[in-house]
Amino acid sequence: LPPLTESQWERIKPVGHLRVPALVFGRGSARLTGYSQTILDDLIGTLENWPQYYVLIRGNALQEADRPLAEARAKGTADYLIEQGIHTNRIRAVGVEPSGSTSVSVVVGQTPY
Repeated sequence: LPPLTESQWERIKPVGHLRVPALVFGRGSARLTGYSQTILDDLIGTLENWPQYYVLIRGNALQEADRPLAEARAKGTADYLIEQGIHTNRIRAVGVEPSGSTSVSVVVGQTPY
């Protein structure tokens, strides 16, 4: 897939959320545990079967003060996927508005027609 500009990423049309088991990080860090790497390895197979979609990794935070950690966790997740062969053009990591959750979610999308 071709790289997207910032404005194109903002206009990505979600086509679905992938059900990914909760990722586990080192306490207060963005370090993925071995368990999380195994989950992401399974996700890679799914993403390889759907090469036509972009992937938005969203880090969620309990409150605004946790947003930098949420962003770091999303970036760590994206970096792992890239290291394992998912092309960097397909992935964007972001922290989202505090949602009361500390999860990382995965959204697949495409550019609008």
